[in-house]
Amino acid sequence: MAEPSVQYQSQPPPSPPPPPPPPADWNTMPEIEMIKAMVGKHFPIYEVRVAYGTVSLFCNIDTATLEPKYDELRKEMRAHGYTPVLVYERGEHVIHVVRAPKARPFGVWVNAIFFVATIVTTLVAGAFLYSSYKGWESPWTSQAFMWGALTFTIPLMALLGLHELSHYFAARRHGIAASLPFFIPSFPPLGTFGALISLREPIPSKKAMLDVGCAGPLASFAISVPLVLLGLYLCTADPGIPIVNSGGGEYLGTSLLFSVLMAIVPLPGTAPIHPTAFAGWVGLFVTAINLLPVGQLDGGHVARALFGDRAKWLGYAMLALLLILGFFFFSWLILALFIFFVGGIRHPPPLNDVTPLDTKRKVVGGFMVFILVTCFVAVPMGTMPNDYSFAVYPDRNGAPDYDNTSFQFDLSVRTSQTLPSNVSFDVWVVNAGNVRENVSVGSELGDLAGLGWSVYFTAANNSTNSLNVYQNSSGATLVRVVVVVPPRYVGTGNVTVVFNSWRTDADGGGIGKTVRLTAAIQVIP
Repeated sequence: MAEPSVQYQSQPPPSPPPPPPPPADWNTMPEIEMIKAMVGKHFPIYEVRVAYGTVSLFCNIDTATLEPKYDELRKEMRAHGYTPVLVYERGEHVIHVVRAPKARPFGVWVNAIFFVATIVTTLVAGAFLYSSYKGWESPWTSQAFMWGALTFTIPLMALLGLHELSHYFAARRHGIAASLPFFIPSFPPLGTFGALISLREPIPSKKAMLDVGCAGPLASFAISVPLVLLGLYLCTADPGIPIVNSGGGEYLGTSLLFSVLMAIVPLPGTAPIHPTAFAGWVGLFVTAINLLPVGQLDGGHVARALFGDRAKWLGYAMLALLLILGFFFFSWLILALFIFFVGGIRHPPPLNDVTPLDTKRKVVGGFMVFILVTCFVAVPMGTMPNDYSFAVYPDRNGAPDYDNTSFQFDLSVRTSQTLPSNVSFDVWVVNAGNVRENVSVGSELGDLAGLGWSVYFTAANNSTNSLNVYQNSSGATLVRVVVVVPPRYVGTGNVTVVFNSWRTDADGGGIGKTVRLTAAIQVIP
């Protein structure tokens, strides 16, 4: 029986699957075609990829005409609510198009409220600073507020305002939407934490990034240096009440540049710093903080523009340095935490991350490094510990001989058969510490006391066998030491004069420092 024949009918090959529909976040194919048309007017496109939130267009780009064409494209796409991000990836130029986020700016009234609040707090700070400078009992007077405003509030607010307005106008010049300055109030002695502006859209290019980042520091640096010089001059022309006791008080750290400026216009040793010089100091210090190369600080803008994505390593190193400095000045730790949790360490790239910087901008970026290095202060403020130091110097021509710090008196006196003989020498007792202190002056005669020797001291028209010298900081007192030799004594006697500083403040009592001075006296019959 024959097997039934089986006929096989060939089937046509399966058709390819239809292309996937565009992602749901792109509304229609015409929208993607519109994006292709806008990009294609400026750059030839050879491939398009669509993903959620992004249309990526691979283009043939002439770098010679890249910058002006990209700027035209960015402005055109911004009008339609898109942002083009130009990158160079794996040897290809790619324009990633995303929808621009909707900005929700604050009203100008918010800027006004913060500005008025900062004016009030800096006025109070200025009144406190000027009244302290002049030694007035109360800062709550119209005179203190008037002079505080003239010498501190107006210079500081002008400095901070020009810093932020320079950022603002640099951003507007590059077509970047930016807010007006937000001033941040604080408590005395600063009265403000500074000011900031908010960029409401991404930075378009490396050039714009460097220009915006450098504009503020250049402006504040240009104002701060003359302010410091003027303030130091006023310390001499209009001196305040001399600082007589600074132990336990606050001190300002000095940067390299501030030290140079003080060498040009020396600050009197016991004079307090003028409020205008303090405003300039604040300007230099705030400029240095802004130039730290991390996150979206001004220095972060500059570093990202100069070094590209490699700037992130500078950011990590700076964050580590701030954490270390936080052990010496706690506010650095707060700044480090703020940058890490709020601002971020890595700076976002510009929209055009391809066009390089020109030489002029690289030089300006190098000058920002100079400002940072010369204006930065590792420990900007601190509490000065009490120092009970004093020194004893021989009298030379009516003044302390500071070059002769190791000395001994070798004296001779002719003895008498019936009356005691006197021999004397003068020493300066100088307060080399920073607190008002009580220096007691006494003597140690040993066996000479049993032989009739004695010592008394004369200072400020007082004569006694033990003396207390009360001195403010940098004070100096001339003490005459008189040695009385008994009659008929022949030979050498060594007399020791003892100087003790005594703590008399909140640190409690006790000896702070002891200095012993020996006088060898040769008695001649």
